[in-house]
Amino acid sequence: MDGTNWGTAPVATGAGTGIQTAIAFAPVRAKFVRITETATVPAGSPPFTVQRLRLFEAPAAPAATR
Repeated sequence: MDGTNWGTAPVATGAGTGIQTAIAFAPVRAKFVRITETATVPAGSPPFTVQRLRLFEAPAAPAATR
């Protein structure tokens, strides 16, 4: 990531498993998040949606002890 381009490799990938999908990945400093849906929707089914997206800040490194 160079602040201009998205890059070529995804940071994380995953397949849906039921009504909820959780995908974990190593912490990455970012200002924007791009989600690309690649699955096809079966005929007559509702489209896939992102209804709730939760992103968390990586925990701070522990303070050095003396």
